Amino acid sequence: PGNSIFGSAALPAKDPVRIGVAADWLAVEIAPWRIFLAIDKKGRFPRVDDTVRSPDDAGAVVHLAEADAASWLSLSHGSRGAQSHFNR
Repeated sequence: PGNSIFGSAALPAKDPVRIGVAADWLAVEIAPWRIFLAIDKKGRFPRVDDTVRSPDDAGAVVHLAEADAASWLSLSHGSRGAQSHFNR
């Protein structure tokens, strides 16, 4: 789970941040605060497929004229998502 300390108004927003790791600890320093977090070495990041929703679940759909769609695809550098979910 995430740590809400980094959203605290008490932390200066524009001060430099220093980060260090020692043994089983991550240290984050934002003057005048120094925060130590235990590293969960057995933990794992969540699977992307379990956290990112499918394009089929999108809340909006865009319909483009063929010429506009061609322009958009050229600007998007032919991204995989644009090609695989275009004009289904």
